[in-house]
Amino acid sequence: MNIEQSYRDIIENIQIIVLKVDQAGQILFINDFGAVFFGYQPSELIASSLQDTLLPQFESTGRNLWELLTHAFEHPEGSRQIQCEAVKKDGRRVWIEWINHFQEDSLSGQTAVVAVGVDITERKRIEALARKSEERRQRDRLFAELVTGHISEAEFFRSIGETGFTLQQPLFCCLIVFDASDERAKLLKKDTDAWQARVDTAIDFLFSCLGGVAWYTGHGIAILQHCPPKATSQARYYAMAWVDKVLKVTGDVFRGICYTIGISAIHGEIKTVYRQAYEAARVGPVFYPDKQEHYWHELGVSRLLAELAQSPAGGAFIFDYLGPLLDKPSARNEEWLRTLTEILSGDSMTVIAERLYIHAKTLAFRKRKLAKMLQVNLDNPEERLNMAIALKLKQLREKL
Repeated sequence: MNIEQSYRDIIENIQIIVLKVDQAGQILFINDFGAVFFGYQPSELIASSLQDTLLPQFESTGRNLWELLTHAFEHPEGSRQIQCEAVKKDGRRVWIEWINHFQEDSLSGQTAVVAVGVDITERKRIEALARKSEERRQRDRLFAELVTGHISEAEFFRSIGETGFTLQQPLFCCLIVFDASDERAKLLKKDTDAWQARVDTAIDFLFSCLGGVAWYTGHGIAILQHCPPKATSQARYYAMAWVDKVLKVTGDVFRGICYTIGISAIHGEIKTVYRQAYEAARVGPVFYPDKQEHYWHELGVSRLLAELAQSPAGGAFIFDYLGPLLDKPSARNEEWLRTLTEILSGDSMTVIAERLYIHAKTLAFRKRKLAKMLQVNLDNPEERLNMAIALKLKQLREKL
């Protein structure tokens, strides 16, 4: 075997792409490995146009690769090493790093390039993931600093613009809060990398499917969405339709995991809509445990009582109005509390009696007994209001 044949065998069998192309873009040679890598037989590529086979006009970055090829022949000294996308026969894009050696034919004066290529698709993918992770960390940090009051709204919008994101006002916020008692969620969270990957997937899906901006907070996944001017008059219905779409995305990613969603009202400040969504997700399940979505505007007076419930003043208020039923916890006192809650519901005594599975006369007796124990007039509107507030504070104090 002569030396030329030996070199040819090496080129044919080496696990790199060897490609020769003339200035017109015609493929003069490709080794077997290179042809198979791109999904062809060598005979399908040789004498074919590079632009019609392996080189797309535009890279996914937006760069014009046909112009890049022309530039490489015009400026060979600056084109010794190039990274660019190529396309396989089945349409898949791959990234190749080329080492180029330009040759001029002594007879024709035409220039050709011998390019040795290595597949760097996986490396590019890892680099892109790292870059994306860094961008996400930066975005998460900005949102965290905003909602905790470390930076102003103006500073936030200036900084977020530098990351390539744009937000239009007014906005509303959804906050997905995972059930802390969910055993499946607890198990998944033990593998922090796997859990973060799932959260990142949800955030990417939410962005690609719905737009807006999503980020992971200490409370859950927050999603900000612009409310178009045309929708502001129907803001509630617009938000409900959008939440349905959010549920479809998150339901697929977090299949089998329990979570609730808090939804804010429409507002111009991110800090405000985030706080509203958080309070809706925190307070809503106390009164409506069977619901998955909790809207800020549906919380009513409960949203004003959330902070008071955990304060010394709130504790004193509860004891002032319910003290006799709380001094000695018992099944009997729990029954009295339930009866009181029903009496304050505003329904008729007949309906309440049916709901409690007791006779109307028994309910009337319990009402008189409660009035005597608590020393209140349960027919007085102001006293009924005080009792109702005390019961709500008790619920919030126990659950929050």
